[in-house]
Amino acid sequence: MPTLAKVPEFLRLQSFNNGECVATGPLQLLPPHPEKLDACLTFMESDRGARPGWLEWFHVAERILGGAQSYGILLVDVARGRGHDLVDLRQKFPDAPGHLILEILATCS
Repeated sequence: MPTLAKVPEFLRLQSFNNGECVATGPLQLLPPHPEKLDACLTFMESDRGARPGWLEWFHVAERILGGAQSYGILLVDVARGRGHDLVDLRQKFPDAPGHLILEILATCS
């Protein structure tokens, strides 16, 4: 739990404000430390515990796949991760039409 112990200090440094930019959050500290970044991404990919993933409870067939076209964009995953949601979607719906896009967030200046 060393990470949780640092939360109050981080919040104080941010004057308890919500970040307006990804550059003001804690994740910008990870890229210079690939081993820590990898550990964070692995945790985020597996942090479901006993909770079902969104593909289990969201009405994907009706709300996303209905009306999807093979030449269009099916889903854009905007994140800093490795696209595990896109992988899961393709595994569960291998014949789903459309492109899956992983957009990696850049830091802002």
